[in-house]
Amino acid sequence: MIAYFLPAIIALGIYTSYTDIRYGKIKNTAIFGAIIYSLFMHIFLLFVLEVGTNKDYIIHMTSNFIIALLAGFFLWDMKLWSSGDGKLFTAYSALIPILIYNQSSFVPYFPSLNLFINTFIPIFVFFAINVILMTHWKQKKDSIMNVLKIRDLAPQFISFFVFIWLLTFISEKWGMQLPYLIIIPILFTISLFSQSTLGQKHLLKIMGICSILILALSRKVYNLHFLKMLLVTFIIFIIFRLIFLDLSFQHFSRKIKISNLRQGMIPAEIIYESGTDKDKSGKNQDNRLRKKKLLFFSFFEYLANKNQKSIISCCTEGLSEKDIKKLRILRDKHPNFQYLRIQQSLPFAPFMFFGVLLTLLARGSIILLIRTL
Repeated sequence: MIAYFLPAIIALGIYTSYTDIRYGKIKNTAIFGAIIYSLFMHIFLLFVLEVGTNKDYIIHMTSNFIIALLAGFFLWDMKLWSSGDGKLFTAYSALIPILIYNQSSFVPYFPSLNLFINTFIPIFVFFAINVILMTHWKQKKDSIMNVLKIRDLAPQFISFFVFIWLLTFISEKWGMQLPYLIIIPILFTISLFSQSTLGQKHLLKIMGICSILILALSRKVYNLHFLKMLLVTFIIFIIFRLIFLDLSFQHFSRKIKISNLRQGMIPAEIIYESGTDKDKSGKNQDNRLRKKKLLFFSFFEYLANKNQKSIISCCTEGLSEKDIKKLRILRDKHPNFQYLRIQQSLPFAPFMFFGVLLTLLARGSIILLIRTL
């Protein structure tokens, strides 16, 4: 069955990888052409060759496409990838027939979750190797000291304890076993959403009360399997944060003069207004500008501060002319504000194409395939 879709998959992968690397764009004509091809091919297989005519196949195929479309939009809205990347993910989800997934990798209603995981594994490896090899020892030392602050680790560990208990409870009820690669981003996102909504102090109080109740009422937490999952997940989280939210900021961004900013450049910093203070003489002291890191994986930083008003829009499509005008006005008002850190461009389409090839090779999750070797 894959033979009917493989030419379109390879053509889409090569073309979009080229345009993303060369021009930094993924053209809609390629995306919509692939989706239309997939639609006609599925109709041909269903009604002419009578392949996959059972009801379950049609339901899973349809739900997979819809969920992929919604996931692509959600991740674009969360600043994780561009709109073109989201549409490309949807196109690949339509082109990969769900019958290629083996039983151990098949995720009901959304088997393209395997494609998502297989795409981000090479990205993780690429980032990790680059950051570890290309950063200085002092940068590594400073990042380690920053990540391992006890005052930050303690509340994070308490939150992880509660959320991991909740995830294991839900997954057992649904009969699912979530891999660590899925658990980490879920926990991180839930934690930061909770922090931005409730505030760190209120969140810590709520998590503390929940932890006491869980310890008192649940026997599951005294199980070695649960303790192992908690510790392993938390250690992976620390490594994830060290590589992607600290070390990667210096390595994958560069300082650009405000006067040299161009439309389409993607900021590596969010700029907030923090008001004014008075100095000892009673005069207003301007402290309005405050910067926060925002890199490819550091959209978590954006989520943690989403309630604060950003001066420029945090958009994966890059700076607009309006944003650049605002920044130049701010530069004129604030003499110390002369530079903005800009992300180095990283084409996403080649990684997704590689993820597709891994998905076809493994017939699902590449992690499960490696485990069986």
